[in-house]
Amino acid sequence: MDKEIEKKCEKVIEYRFSDPRKAYNICSEILEHGISNEEAYEVAYARLYMGDTMFSMGEFQKALANMMLAKKVQEKYGYQDLLMKTYNIIAIIYVNQGDDLLGLDYYYKSLKLARECGNKVMMRMVYNNIGALLNNAGDAAGAAEYFRKVYELCQKREQRDSKKIDNKKQYLVNLAVGYLGEKKYKQARKYLDMASMESDGKSQDCCSAAEINRIVDSVRVYVETGNKAAAIKEAENILSLPEKILKM
Repeated sequence: MDKEIEKKCEKVIEYRFSDPRKAYNICSEILEHGISNEEAYEVAYARLYMGDTMFSMGEFQKALANMMLAKKVQEKYGYQDLLMKTYNIIAIIYVNQGDDLLGLDYYYKSLKLARECGNKVMMRMVYNNIGALLNNAGDAAGAAEYFRKVYELCQKREQRDSKKIDNKKQYLVNLAVGYLGEKKYKQARKYLDMASMESDGKSQDCCSAAEINRIVDSVRVYVETGNKAAAIKEAENILSLPEKILKM
């Protein structure tokens, strides 16, 4: 991959969420270059993020079509670094369309590759996604188990590198949700309190979204344990959040 294409790949990552249409257009340029120069990795990369950005824009069928093209090239040439991401996004698309079983199958494919490659960041992401799927399906115990795996990886990373983990607040909230689903209120309260002490997240929006989730789940704990006064007091904390965040 030449330097110019590398720069374009960096731009794709920069714009994939903030301006997915722009990211898609850059991917199209990478794809054209990859086809013209018979660079399979560029084709595989471009198709992956064309699918990713199409999904962000709500074009689910086009997203899936691109992801399947990416998958075909990545499997053929063994681009595992891309393939684990492709499997994860395919899973997200299927779950979004209501096919949890097929989505779960692709999550496990992604997780298998992430483990083989020792990619802890990807492992955290997939564990979290599986936990969310199980929680939404009503399997609180299964969800809690996967959320615990996310938290354990966070702890190991912080102990090894002495660095805060991005989105740790949300991971703690998710772990609390798992315990909440099991009616284990003491454990849920513990992790919600830990989440209240976290201010990680690279953007204010990310951190504040996690904080809203924390407050909502904290209110639920108080309500379900009969502490209505504490529930009302906690709910009032939402009003102190920036107006911009409340409109998200």
